[in-house]
Amino acid sequence: MSTNKLVWRLLLAVVLLAPAGVSAQVTIGSNNAPDKFSLLDLDASIVSRGLHLPRLTTAQRDALITDASVAADKILGEGLVIYNLDINCFEFWNGSKWKSFCESFAWFYMPSIVIDVTTSGTFERNLYLEYKKQFADADDAVTQPDSPTAGTALVKSEAGAPIPVTSIYDASELYYYVTGYDATVFSNFSITPAGVLTYTVNADNVTDATYMNIVFAVK
Repeated sequence: MSTNKLVWRLLLAVVLLAPAGVSAQVTIGSNNAPDKFSLLDLDASIVSRGLHLPRLTTAQRDALITDASVAADKILGEGLVIYNLDINCFEFWNGSKWKSFCESFAWFYMPSIVIDVTTSGTFERNLYLEYKKQFADADDAVTQPDSPTAGTALVKSEAGAPIPVTSIYDASELYYYVTGYDATVFSNFSITPAGVLTYTVNADNVTDATYMNIVFAVK
């Protein structure tokens, strides 16, 4: 066998066998071995640097999931993380919608609504739809033309203030509570998992101090 043929066969063997010796774990930033639980370990112990994730506007973000009717696309995109330039916050795709890392609260008071207490009787209010109406998305523009668009504020303290609400929770993502009320006026409470409140009003006892506190908690 000639020397040239032997060299070429040895090179071929090295190329074919090389992937078998490559570690599935990688460290970037140093020669230190990655932690045993890390697939990718970014080590800033030698040079102080950070990870720059993709920076997109809301429109660019939404274009990533172009066909919402394809369930496979939703699943493939699950866990995708971006930095939203419009709201200056990180967001991730949870398989059905974009969620903001800035929405860190576990609960919040329901936006204020007017409850008619001038007539006695038993009534229903859809708390979820009342909440959604005040932070309506684009789909509500027809059914709720008087509502603001997604998360917009009618009055802001500064022109450059960010959008306060970037996504609306689905009804099934929330728990609903009545945490306080005027017991001389309201009674017989019940709330469905979809956020529909049933209550009884005794209009004879209404005063200027009559109230009801409603809280939503994120599941």
